[in-house]
Amino acid sequence: MNGILPQTWDALAQHPVLLKGPITTPQGGGYKSIDVTLRKTLGLFANVRPCVAYHPYVDALHPGMDVVIVRENEEDTYGGIEHRQTDEVMQCLKLITRPGCERIVRYAFEYAMAHGLGLHGAMFEAVHGSAPDIAGKNIANPSGLLLAAVQMLLHIGEADAARDIHNAWLRTLEEGLHTRDLFNERTSRRCLGTREFAHAVVERLGQVPQHLPAVDYRQAPATPVQAPQDAAPRARQDKVLEGVDVFLDWDEAGRDPNTLARRLQAAAPAGLRLTVVTNRGVKVWPEGHPDTFCTDHWRCRFKAVAGTLAPEGVPELLVRLLEAGLPAVKTENLYRFDGQPGYSVAQGE
Repeated sequence: MNGILPQTWDALAQHPVLLKGPITTPQGGGYKSIDVTLRKTLGLFANVRPCVAYHPYVDALHPGMDVVIVRENEEDTYGGIEHRQTDEVMQCLKLITRPGCERIVRYAFEYAMAHGLGLHGAMFEAVHGSAPDIAGKNIANPSGLLLAAVQMLLHIGEADAARDIHNAWLRTLEEGLHTRDLFNERTSRRCLGTREFAHAVVERLGQVPQHLPAVDYRQAPATPVQAPQDAAPRARQDKVLEGVDVFLDWDEAGRDPNTLARRLQAAAPAGLRLTVVTNRGVKVWPEGHPDTFCTDHWRCRFKAVAGTLAPEGVPELLVRLLEAGLPAVKTENLYRFDGQPGYSVAQGE
């Protein structure tokens, strides 16, 4: 599945903890992102990123920073639903669900209380990207993966090992032993390669930083986050179809929106009226500005004159448009939920 071997899935089922290094995702082909596949398959919806400044031993734009960012990992553009609709326009759908939003918010509060990662497993990784341009050159900073390993050790209850590694890393930093990305003549003493930096951390195992705050995880039990409680079930809202957005690939008549609108109005069946035409989200009809730049991708909004559109009204409209030489590339139904529009109102509509 997407570059992951069956035996890897078997191992993850037996040991639901994963320390993963950065992997480059092929662009425009090959396989889907392994990161996204792991997250969505294993339900790793919470991306937890501690952000701490180590000023003055490492230059920092915000010296007092000490926060944890919890980011949703599965929805929005991670859905990977993409289409090319015309010669000039591509589309990426951003799908966001109410349960997904509630789950990540509840997880963040649970994390603040328990410091746990995921419900059925946990993946720990460096999030800085794979940096293929410096691979094998002994210049990368291994700190991201090292600290991910520290978090993994805490997750499985190895607090002593996590404490020793983290403190040795802090001691290395405050002694001015830095990799190339952190090296600065004001705060650094030596510029080390990847292997040399790792050796420096190993040599300081058992030591604690003298100036930066030392960490002490001895009292930290393995406390995975509790499954966020689902919100109370909501009553289904009244859903009424009142129109449809029809998207066209049209590149005629100098892309004149008025010409397009006249053809659309002539093709519309009784009971439906054209209310607005937009291009790249900008209203171009009625009363569009003549200087608006237009591509070959048009959104044409039709609404029911009576306020409610029967389901068969949409295919009837599409057939009429096809017969008029205006085949649709995509449609989106326009619904009201408990009387409120479930779609964005077009500019000037």
